[in-house]
Amino acid sequence: MIQPPETSDSEDGTEDAGILLEWLSKTIAWNCADCGASLCGHDRLLSRALIGIHSTRCIACMARRTQCEPEELDSRLNSYICRRACYAAAWASIDSSGCTHSSSPKASPPIDLPTTASTAEWDTATEKWDAADLGCGDLVLPLRGKLRGMLPGTRLHLRATDPAAPVDLAAWCRLTGHLLVASTPPEYLIQRRSGD
Repeated sequence: MIQPPETSDSEDGTEDAGILLEWLSKTIAWNCADCGASLCGHDRLLSRALIGIHSTRCIACMARRTQCEPEELDSRLNSYICRRACYAAAWASIDSSGCTHSSSPKASPPIDLPTTASTAEWDTATEKWDAADLGCGDLVLPLRGKLRGMLPGTRLHLRATDPAAPVDLAAWCRLTGHLLVASTPPEYLIQRRSGD
């Protein structure tokens, strides 16, 4: 089993491109966890950017889970990779022979975020967590654990200063079924999904 990657000591909390490439080499035989499709290194890197290190999914399956069009999700993930030196360097290092991806990701416009909640709505949070500047996959793993420890329907007031957090959290919430009630960076109000 692959262990969570060690992160670099960089000030912005990003991972080292070498660690990403090492993970990619260890997951070379991984297919899409939903449909079983074969995934190139670029596909696995896009999957890691959205859902983390423990499984990989193709764009079509991630789009279905996030209720986005595949082209839109691909564009958003490419934009994320453009803004992260660690991911951009890993992307450029992947051997693209036989791959349908372009040599470099292209930036896309930011996604729409939920409207700002009223003060009373922010007060409905049963827990508060300051994630500081955690970035890349370092934010979603502890966030997932925190939400798992909460009752269904309860809310978490999250503070995350990473510049990519608005896009990351919106996409991650759609993928996992949690509700991003409000987003006023660096403050986020997340409602835990029901049913588990």
